[in-house]
Amino acid sequence: MIVTGPDGAELGRAVTDADGFFVYTPTAPVAHTFFADLGAGHVAEVFMPAEDVARIMGVASTTPATPEPVPDEPAAKGGITVAALTDAERQAIAQAVRDEMRPLRREIAAYREHNDFQTILGGIGYIVGLFGLGFYLAARRRLAVWWRTLWDPGKRRCPSGTADPA
Repeated sequence: MIVTGPDGAELGRAVTDADGFFVYTPTAPVAHTFFADLGAGHVAEVFMPAEDVARIMGVASTTPATPEPVPDEPAAKGGITVAALTDAERQAIAQAVRDEMRPLRREIAAYREHNDFQTILGGIGYIVGLFGLGFYLAARRRLAVWWRTLWDPGKRRCPSGTADPA
């Protein structure tokens, strides 16, 4: 993970663990942008405004806070009003979600690994099947040629001397 400030200068780096989590402690109450190289050319980018960083640090923001838009009469439009959560509740929810996601991530990784092995075995099966079909057709062709050499259609007799049953 690379963390940059609003001017694009690097503020720090963090390393993810096996589950993809990382911990970064901000040093200044400025806007932060997090970049994660996910491999194969994929890069995740997450922006955190200066107000959120300042709140995490417990200091005043250096940039003026922008007011959040307030919906007009949410109850009349069928909307839901959400109560604000305390930091302890947010941390408890985040921890619960992390704990629930960890086994799912492991299960998905195991499924990908199993699916790759299954695909390889399936490909080998197709190859063996095509060879078997080729050998079967070659054997039938060879048997037909062999049978034609044994049967003399001009005499209508088999080489063994018995009459043609037809």
